[in-house]
Amino acid sequence: MFVTKNQAFVFFACVAFGGVAGVLFGVSDTVKKAIKNRAVRIISDILAFALFSAFFSAFGFIMRFPSFRPYMAAGSIAGAILYMKSFHLTLAKITKKLYNITVSKVRDRILKRRDKKDDERRICGKSRNRGKRRRIEE
Repeated sequence: MFVTKNQAFVFFACVAFGGVAGVLFGVSDTVKKAIKNRAVRIISDILAFALFSAFFSAFGFIMRFPSFRPYMAAGSIAGAILYMKSFHLTLAKITKKLYNITVSKVRDRILKRRDKKDDERRICGKSRNRGKRRRIEE
């Protein structure tokens, strides 16, 4: 498939670049899901593709790749697809789990603080619900 070792290096570098650039498409997806306007969705896709192209050109210049070859584009697209189908999902699961852990800890801290203040009020004979209807606790 590859004629020289250099072509294999360039292809795998492009796959890696595509994986990193998949983050850009992930941001574009987030914008599209958050804003339902069709024009914004189209502009988001165009901007993501334009930035991807600009970054790919800069990447090729920095890495001193030879002239553009079709396998370079295929490698970049394959890397972006690999990101979206595997790493993106793994990252989403990890982020969701971290978010849930953080929210539960913050919620527990707030509830502990509130319970502590309620205990202090009970000791002092003050009620947080002064003048309001009191809840009947079972």
